[in-house]
Amino acid sequence: MTRSSERSLLCLLLASLCACEQVAKLDDLYIDENFAARDAGSDPHTALRELCVATINKHRASRELAPLERASRQQEDCADEGAETDRAMNMAHYSAQHRSARCDEVGFGPENACPDWRFGPGEEHASAADALVACIDRMWSQGAPPGELDACKADLAEGGCYEQYGEWINLTNTRAKYVSCGVSLDDDSLWVNQDFSVER
Repeated sequence: MTRSSERSLLCLLLASLCACEQVAKLDDLYIDENFAARDAGSDPHTALRELCVATINKHRASRELAPLERASRQQEDCADEGAETDRAMNMAHYSAQHRSARCDEVGFGPENACPDWRFGPGEEHASAADALVACIDRMWSQGAPPGELDACKADLAEGGCYEQYGEWINLTNTRAKYVSCGVSLDDDSLWVNQDFSVER
């Protein structure tokens, strides 16, 4: 069993708890060896994080928007935790509403998500990197919403304007200065959360 599988099994145990218990116990039970590795000065997901930020900035440059920088290590660790939790719950953005106490106040704003993008033999994308770029490209392809931007942001109904164009809106956010690309990587699937922030 791979370490990723072990982490996923641990998170699935959380999923069997009731929602209030799950949130309360995330701090006690969430384990990710990647956090310890980064404390020692290494980050197994550096290449994917750099690609994530570079791809976002490529699109922003096409509209003459300022580039984003990588967020702080703590913010990226919390984005990783969010991606792992979303994988365990099999639900994009679940963690954005159920952050652990240690990640509740790291300054995250809006979030884009690439949930369960498959790669490898027989899949559309050859590698995790290919899947990540394709996901961000798909978000960008939403394009600008029709009508007033503020009106679209306020339309949060299911199937409403923000649901249709929100990822593009987040990618072009002029207030954002940083982005945390949180990664949960398995042998053939990738979950990446992009959490935008104004400070780190």
